Amino acid sequence: QPNFVEKLIQSRAENGIEAAVLKLELTEVLLNNEAVGCKTILQKLNAFGVRVALDNFGAGQAALSTLTQLPLHQLKISQSLVQRLGPSNSSEAAVQAVIDIADTLGLQVVAEGVETAQQRDLLAAMGCDYAQGYLFSRPVPVADFEAFWAAHPPPALLAS
Repeated sequence: QPNFVEKLIQSRAENGIEAAVLKLELTEVLLNNEAVGCKTILQKLNAFGVRVALDNFGAGQAALSTLTQLPLHQLKISQSLVQRLGPSNSSEAAVQAVIDIADTLGLQVVAEGVETAQQRDLLAAMGCDYAQGYLFSRPVPVADFEAFWAAHPPPALLAS
């Protein structure tokens, strides 16, 4: 979208949101199709302090050389890989490779679609930084989320 970065910066300023708390996610498929255009936009966002995550990594065919050229902050492991973790461990090597790549590039790693304690424990043992999925919560209405957030505030994420 033309002027995306400028529109984002303007919207952020109008709404009083710190750039450092923004995280945009782009899919691996978009990266493959729009790598050249994405790089310029991501560099502008990075300079402004916005963090960028590559979502659904491992489901597509993103080139490793492309990953090294982009100002990313986080890789999100595809649910399709995480779902195969378990008794057969059919994707354990692939997940470990993604975690190792992310570590080498200095990126945080989030596993998507974690549904069992076994998956969570295996991912933690493999060095995965974060996990999300139904094991932790199903989607909830905004009011329920706000009530939970009020009762269980996170650590000082915004503290400098």
